Amino acid sequence: MKRVFLIHGWDGAPDNHWFPWLTTELTKRGFKVEALAMPNPSEPKIETWIPFIADAIGEVDKDTYCIGHSIGCQAILRYLETLPKGKQIGGAVFVAGFFQLPFLKTAEEKIIAQPWSKTSLDVNKIKQVANGKIAAIFSDNDSDVDFADEKLFQQRLNAVTIIEHAKGHFTAEDGVTELPVVLKAFLEIASPPEISIDDFSKLDIRMGKIITAEAIAGTDKLLKLQIDLGSGDVRTICSGIAKFYKPEDLPGKLVPVLTNIKPRTLKGIESRGMVLFAIDETDGKHEPIILLPIKDLPLGSPIQ
Repeated sequence: MKRVFLIHGWDGAPDNHWFPWLTTELTKRGFKVEALAMPNPSEPKIETWIPFIADAIGEVDKDTYCIGHSIGCQAILRYLETLPKGKQIGGAVFVAGFFQLPFLKTAEEKIIAQPWSKTSLDVNKIKQVANGKIAAIFSDNDSDVDFADEKLFQQRLNAVTIIEHAKGHFTAEDGVTELPVVLKAFLEIASPPEISIDDFSKLDIRMGKIITAEAIAGTDKLLKLQIDLGSGDVRTICSGIAKFYKPEDLPGKLVPVLTNIKPRTLKGIESRGMVLFAIDETDGKHEPIILLPIKDLPLGSPIQ
């Protein structure tokens, strides 16, 4: 299931501004949404906010997304910077984010903001971790964020930037309790890319029958399957279903197989194909479900 984490801003909360509306809209579309209640929001600190986000999100993958508001954007950037090499999320949307804060009024505000605006960021790593999918939304009359930051988000993060008219700092006080532009930007990031019929025609998917299934030493995730695709084509395919299916229950099952994916070696075994499953994401699980045809088919029958 795709998970979305909302990070509020300075003096913010999970239930103010447009966060409740966005939570409802994303939940209706099947996303698991968590609006974090950040610690001590009146005095946000890098050393407490970043570990808090890390603990809340846990293990990340390309089904993990972040949406931030104001200093929450800075917090997300700094969190992404801490992820281990090779880790990636699905993308991020920033609303009223900033790199600089020239409009602060009081000495106390300047003291609190200085670490956020003055400590450097590894923008190259952030771009890599965010999978190159970053959108940033600005208002042309934001009294808190310098409009020049719109160009900085483009230049430093290769962000797609969107300018809204007269939305202030995107708060309830500015009359912003719904924000369709952030929903649209997020869905564009989170939706699978469109492909042409020519792209689809490159996939060779055929019906096969599982002949044997066995556990693989050294892993509790993979099963080694022997699958007959007809005409003498018997493939060894490693499939990550060991936590859901017992090996003895699989022989004889008809399954769709993507046959022309490049082979890869898993646990020393060359896997030549991919078995396709439906995924049950009910209640946050990720359970592969075998797709059974309603009638017997000749092995190797194409799936179109």
